[in-house]
This record gives sequence, structure tokens and C-alpha cells, in this order.
Amino acid sequence: MPILLLYELLIIYFHYDHGNTIRNAADVWIKYVINIIGAHGTFAFGIFILVLVIFGFVSMVREKQDINLKFAVLAVLESSVYAWLLAFVATRLTQFVLVHLLISDERKLNLVLSLGAGVYEEIIFRAIGYGLVPYVLFRIIRLFDRSKSANSKKRESANHHIGFELKLFAAIISSIMFAWLHNMNSFSLLDYTTLYRFCMGLLFCVLYEFRGLGIVVWTHSFYDVFVYLSG
Repeated sequence: MPILLLYELLIIYFHYDHGNTIRNAADVWIKYVINIIGAHGTFAFGIFILVLVIFGFVSMVREKQDINLKFAVLAVLESSVYAWLLAFVATRLTQFVLVHLLISDERKLNLVLSLGAGVYEEIIFRAIGYGLVPYVLFRIIRLFDRSKSANSKKRESANHHIGFELKLFAAIISSIMFAWLHNMNSFSLLDYTTLYRFCMGLLFCVLYEFRGLGIVVWTHSFYDVFVYLSG
């Protein structure tokens, strides 16, 4: 919620400050249908998201749900560590500082787009592509599987095996789509940049599996920011 809120507010600011509409690719995918309603459809969706965030926060307060700020801070710190490790930018700290001190408006906008990529790409490729798709396929398989097993342990083990295969399948397919999104004009898994992004997609799937959506979103966003600032 915090990174989504920050991204949408900054996108609205840059739109009215610079007079153009720029969003990251995955974000555009989600908002494609919204844009059909007119030139301001993208920002109408942005306002809609902000309203949902506020509504969600108010609902949590009214239902007296625990909002653990300490946990949130630790999650952000953990994600930043993962991002640094994935980006291999610890050795470029000097360059990072120099770029940060002399940052242009174009760089500011690119940093905003980096934040949004972490949110929307992880929703599409990890939460849906890796998290939801295997579950849906598994339920479909169970629906058509009418055979009964006398040994409940064997059946339970078989279901677990099917679940692993589906997760592996989803990880590969979602990572290929993730790589394709970034190299649509010259997609080839034999190309270094495409293969690199495919591997990153697999690593994000592993991180999603063990640490969840929140951590992988922050990690992806920080990763893009660190890579961009390191040149």
C-alpha cells in the first residue's frame, strides 16, 4: 500500500508538471481498458487506487486490526537488502552518490517508473502468474480427477507432487513472459539481456514463495532504483 500510494501520487504530479502521460509497461497493461474511456482514464484509475488504499486503511482501523509499523519498517529494510544483493551495486556506492547529487527531472521520473514497475509487474507475474495460476490449474485437475485412493497418505503425497509441478510450470512460464515484456522487439532466450531477465523472474518467484508479495514488491522496486542509479 505505501509504495502503491507513493507511485500514484508521483505519477499524477509528473503528469500535471510536465504535461505528458508516462507509465511503466505492466501498469499500462492493467490500465489499457480504463484508457478507452478517454485521455484521463489512466489518472482516473490512479485516483481510484488511492481511494481503495484509503478505504482499506480506514477499514483496518475500524475493525481494530493490528497495524504493526515495526514489522512494516523491517519488511522494507529486508527488501532493500535483497535488492542490493540482486543488483550487485554495493561496489558502486561512489557512483550512486554522485548520480544522486546531480539528478535531473528525467532521472526523477525514471525513478518513479522504477517504483511502479515493482508493484504492477509483481502483481501480474508473481501474484497472478506464479501464485494464482497454479492454484486455479490445481483446482481444475482436482475437479476432473474422479479416482479414489484407498491410501490417504499416498493420495496426499500425489497431490503435493502435482502442486510442485504446477508451481514449477508457472514459474517458468511467468518468467518467460516477464522476460518477453522487457524484450518484445527482440525476444530470444539465447540473448543475454532476455536470459538475464528470465533468471531474475525465477529468482523473484523463489522470493515470492518464501517471503510473500510484499517483500518481493519492495525488492523489485528497490532493485530497479538501485540499478538505474548505478548507471
